[in-house]
Amino acid sequence: MRYLLIITLILKNLLSSAQPDSLLASSLLNAELRLYYSVNDSERFNILFDKAELYKNSGNNKQALQELKRAGTYCKTVNESAQLRYQKLLNYFLAGQYNDAISIELFENEIRYLNKSAEYYSIRLLALNELQNWKLCKQELLSNCHDCDSLQRMFISDLPIIFDYRSPEKCSRWSSFIPGAGQIKAGYPLKGIASILIQGGLIAFTGYNYYSAYYITGSVTGLLPLRKFYKGGIRLSGILAEEHNQNRSNALKEKYRKIILEHFTL
Repeated sequence: MRYLLIITLILKNLLSSAQPDSLLASSLLNAELRLYYSVNDSERFNILFDKAELYKNSGNNKQALQELKRAGTYCKTVNESAQLRYQKLLNYFLAGQYNDAISIELFENEIRYLNKSAEYYSIRLLALNELQNWKLCKQELLSNCHDCDSLQRMFISDLPIIFDYRSPEKCSRWSSFIPGAGQIKAGYPLKGIASILIQGGLIAFTGYNYYSAYYITGSVTGLLPLRKFYKGGIRLSGILAEEHNQNRSNALKEKYRKIILEHFTL
C-alpha cells in the first residue's frame, strides 16, 4: 500500500502541468507523504495548510483552495478556523473570485489573533472595489477610519458611489434616428460631428446624382457607402459608450484603490 501511494503521487506530479518546478513538486510530494504518516487531526491540518501555502506561493490559488478545503476536514479549534478562513479569503481574492472573498468575514478577536488587521480590511475593501460595490466600500472605509483626520474623512465622504454611465443601447438607438447623435451622447462629440458631416455629405451627394438622373453612380458611390456608414455608426455608438463606461469605472476604481492603500498599510 505504501509503495502504491508513492508511485501514484510521483505520477500525479509528473503528469500535472500545474507544478512545472521540480522543487515545488518535491515539496508537495513530501507533504503528501507526511500526511500519510500523520497520527492526529492537528498534524494533518498543519500539513495541508502548509501545502496550500506552497500552491499559493506558486500562483496556483485554485489548487490552494482545494487543499484548504481538505484542511477544513481536520479543523478543530477556533484559531485553526480563523487561519483557514483568512487564507481562503486571500486565495479567493488572488484568484479573482471577489464575491467569494467578501463572503468570508472574520470577527475582531480572530483578526487580532492573526495580527492581520490591515491585510484583512484592505483585501475586503479592494474586493468590493473590484465588484464596483462602492456604496458598501465607502461605508466600510468610513467605519474603519477611526484614526483618520477630519480632512481625510471628508475626502472619503465625498467619494462618489456611481459613475457617469452611458447606456450602449440608448446611444445606438440615438444613432439609428440621427446619425452621429449616439457618438455625441456616448461622450465623443468630435466623432459624432464627423459622422454627421460624412453621412450628411453622402446624402447630399446621392440626392444630387439622383436629381441629375445618375442613378447608378448615386447608388454605387453614394447610397452604398451611406448604408455602411449608417450601420457602422450605430455599432460605433455602442462601442464608444462601453469605452466611456470602462474609462469612468477604472477612474473611480483608482480613486478608491488609492485611499484604501493609503489608509491600510500592507
